[in-house]
Amino acid sequence: MTLARQRIALTAGLTVLVALAAASATTLGPAARRMPLVVALPTLALLVLELTRHLREARVEADDPAARRVETVTFAWLGGLVAGVWLLGMLAGLPLFLGAYLRTRSREPWTVAIGMALCVWVVLFGVLDYALGIQMHDGLLGSLLGRWRS
Repeated sequence: MTLARQRIALTAGLTVLVALAAASATTLGPAARRMPLVVALPTLALLVLELTRHLREARVEADDPAARRVETVTFAWLGGLVAGVWLLGMLAGLPLFLGAYLRTRSREPWTVAIGMALCVWVVLFGVLDYALGIQMHDGLLGSLLGRWRS
């Protein structure tokens, strides 16, 4: 499968996924459906625009091994982010991912990578969790530890 077809397939798949998320959000109550729809509808519009752009460019683009490698590495990092949040939760997974990404991919010094990770943790914990009381994903390990404690 060429790189152009992979982009089209990924964008089409995400479009279907976001459309399904928007459709399922309409079954929620009025207050609960507001936030998912605020996120899903603009995202859906942007994905349709992106899919249109990919379809137009598909006939011109040749398969480039360097571009394929960059996209593969990018998707590997994205998979690492999803796995980290799934296993460790938002409070640990996002800052750890950001620190690792800044240090290895962006080649930032340790002080910058750790400082930015701490800033993200402060915003997630201090603002979202503590001040606003927003419940965040605890992760698989956090769920298991919570069950063991009780």
